[in-house]
Amino acid sequence: MHTKGIYTFVYLPLMNMTFLTKQFLSRSLYGLIFAICCNVITAQTQKSELEIANEYYAKGRALYFAEEYEKSIEAYDKAIDIVNGSRDDMFLGRIYTRKGHSFLLDGQYTMAIDAYYYSLEIFKTKGNLEWEMICLSGLVTALKRIGQLDKAQKLTHKMLKLVEESVDKNKLNHGRVLATANEIYIALEKYDSVLYLADKGIEIAKKVDSKKLLLHLYVEKGMVYYHKQKYTKAFEYLFKTKDMLQKYNTSNEFFPTVLTNYFLASCYYQEQSYDTAIEYLLKTIKSAKEKDLKKMYVIQCYLLLANCYGEQQNFEKALHWHNEYMRLNASYEKEKDATANIIFEKEAEKLEENIAHLQYQQAKDQRVKIIAYSVTGILTIGLIGLVVFYTKKQKTNKKVFYDLIQKIDDLKSQKEESIGKKEVKGITIDDQKVTAVLQGLDMLEEQHYFLRQECSLTTMAKKIKTNSTYLSKIINTHKQKNFSNYINDLRIDFVIDKLRTDGLFRKYTIKAIAQEIGFKNSEAFTRAFHKNAGIYPSYFIKQLEKGTNSGS
Repeated sequence: MHTKGIYTFVYLPLMNMTFLTKQFLSRSLYGLIFAICCNVITAQTQKSELEIANEYYAKGRALYFAEEYEKSIEAYDKAIDIVNGSRDDMFLGRIYTRKGHSFLLDGQYTMAIDAYYYSLEIFKTKGNLEWEMICLSGLVTALKRIGQLDKAQKLTHKMLKLVEESVDKNKLNHGRVLATANEIYIALEKYDSVLYLADKGIEIAKKVDSKKLLLHLYVEKGMVYYHKQKYTKAFEYLFKTKDMLQKYNTSNEFFPTVLTNYFLASCYYQEQSYDTAIEYLLKTIKSAKEKDLKKMYVIQCYLLLANCYGEQQNFEKALHWHNEYMRLNASYEKEKDATANIIFEKEAEKLEENIAHLQYQQAKDQRVKIIAYSVTGILTIGLIGLVVFYTKKQKTNKKVFYDLIQKIDDLKSQKEESIGKKEVKGITIDDQKVTAVLQGLDMLEEQHYFLRQECSLTTMAKKIKTNSTYLSKIINTHKQKNFSNYINDLRIDFVIDKLRTDGLFRKYTIKAIAQEIGFKNSEAFTRAFHKNAGIYPSYFIKQLEKGTNSGS
C-alpha cells in the first residue's frame, strides 16, 4: 500500500479516536499500529510542516500506549512547536489534550490540568462538543486523582449535559461517558446515581452491541450493590460479568476479571463461604503477572485471602498471606503517585482490623503471652535507653510542631491585618518600577505560580516584564532572602497550610506532595521543609492525623 493510502485509511482514523475509545482498545495492538504508521510516514522523502507535526503527534500517541510518557510528552512538544505558528487551532487543541493524557498517567497532575484547560478553551471557541467531552473526561480524572472530587463532580455534570446535546447521544460514546461519570460517583459513594447512569449505559451498550462497555457497567453495578450490602443483587451482576468474560474468551481483559473475582470473593466472605472466596482469590493471584503485583486491586486480593484463612482459624496460612500483602503494599506505598484509590483503601481498613483481631486470637490460643512476658523482661534493660532517647526526641518534636502551628496562625492574623497597608522601601533605583515589580510578585503569589516546576528567576522575570538581575535585587532587598529561599519558603508555607486543611492531601506520598508543589524530588522537599519548619514532613503529617483522629 502506498504511503498516502496508509495515511488516509489507517493513520487518520486512529488519530481521531477519542480518549474514551482508547480505554477499550488493547494498548499493545494500538501501539503496534501507530509504530508501523510512524515508520511508513517517516519514509517519505518530502514532507510539509503539517505532515511532520502529524508524525510527531502519532509518535507521541504510540509512546503513550507503550507507557513511555516522558518521551510521549517530548514528541507532543515538538508537534506543538511546529503547529504554534499555524492557524490550525483544532490540531493544537488535540495535541494539548493528548499531552494532558501523558501528564496524567505520568503522575504530573498540575501539568495535566493546565494542558486540559488550554485545549478546553479552544474546543469551546470552535464549538467542538466531541473533543470538549474528551478533554473534560481527562480533566475529571486528573481532579479525581488529586482529591478534588467536588470540582470533578461539577465537570462530570457538564460532561453529561454535553453528551445529551451532541450527535453522540444514545451512541457508544454516550455510554462511555456514563461509565466514566460513574467512577466519580462511586468515589463519592453516590450509589443511587451510579445505578441510574449504569442502567442508561447498559441500554445503550445493548443497542450498539458493545460487549466491553457492558462488562464495565455490570462490574460497576456489582460493586455498588456490594457496598450497599445487597449481596444477592451484587452476585447477579458479577456473575453476568463472569459469564461474559468466559463466553467471549476475553483473555486480555485482566482488569475486569480481577475486579469481578475480587468482589465475588468479598460477597462470599461476607456470607461466610470462605472456601469459595479463597478459590476466586487464588485464581486471580495465580493469573497475575509480575507487573500486576504493583496494582492495588491485585494487592488487595492478598489481604482478603489472609482474612478468609483467619476466619477458618488457619493462622499459619493467614499470616503467610498477610505477610505477602504487607510486602507488596510496602512496595506500592513507595512507588504510588497521588492517586487516592478510595474504594480499595476503605476495604483495606476493614480487613486490616480483622487481621489484627485474628492475630490476637492466635496469640491467645497458643498462650504466647507467657513467652512475650519473658522476652520483654530480658529486653527491658536494653530498651530503657532507647525509650528515654525517643521520649526526649518526641517532646522536642512536639514542641516544634505546636510552635509551628502557632506561628502559622499568628502569620495569618498579621497578613489579614496588613492587607491594603503595604509600603515599599526606597532604594536607589526608580521606586515606581520597584512598586510595579512587587505588585507583579504579589499577583504571581496569589496565582500560586511558585508551585509550578518550571518556576525560575527567568520565567518569573518574563511574567512580570522585567529582567532577572533587576528582579533578583528587588527580592533580596524587599523579601530579605535570595530567590531560591523565597520560592522554597512560599512552597513550604503553602504546603503546611494545605496539609492542615486538606485531609485527602495528607494521604499523598511525600514524593507526590513534593511534585504537586513544584519540587523535582522528595529529598529537596524534605530538606526545605525541615529547614523552614524544624521538623520533617512525615512527622508533621503524622501529628496532624493524630489531632484529626482524636477530634481536636
